[in-house]
Amino acid sequence: MDLTLFFVLPLIGGFAFVTRLSLLRYKTGREEAQRLYYRAALYGVVLAIAAALLHEAGRRTSAPYAAFAQGVVSTVLLPLLEKDRSTATLALSAAAQAIRVELAIICVYAFLLGALAPLWNLVLAGADRLWVRLAPPPLRRSFLDRLNLRAITDQLEKLLAQSLFSASLIQVTLSNSKVYVGSVLESLDPG
Repeated sequence: MDLTLFFVLPLIGGFAFVTRLSLLRYKTGREEAQRLYYRAALYGVVLAIAAALLHEAGRRTSAPYAAFAQGVVSTVLLPLLEKDRSTATLALSAAAQAIRVELAIICVYAFLLGALAPLWNLVLAGADRLWVRLAPPPLRRSFLDRLNLRAITDQLEKLLAQSLFSASLIQVTLSNSKVYVGSVLESLDPG
């Protein structure tokens, strides 16, 4: 298998990250498709750098993690990267093979960091609740609201955005007395 196929994983992770993370979901919902692709690629690179740092820190500080990583390399990645190599191609040196394996691990971890964006939302929501409880009274407003709602002037759009950021439900009562309760799944089209 070619290593370049692994480079798609951080891009997919970046896309999952920008479309699922509550801090970015509203802004990306308002963007055009090509800007979303660039944003996903940028966050894929950021996630790959974070994955590389976490992987290296884990290898240096934790012997069980180093043993686990070596086991994954020997049982999964080396056979996968060596599969379908023709005999006409030159054999790679040990250093080049180690670099290929490390890049493959980093790409997989970057994908996992992006795919776990719903867990990041839980951490952000917990930190936001803690901020609201512990902050001094003038700053007691949610920092998630302050970060994301500055540019919104329409009150209905602001209500929908707050629901989207906090993953809370909204109740709508129509003039014919029908009541609907649900969560906001996507942002309004600004056009």
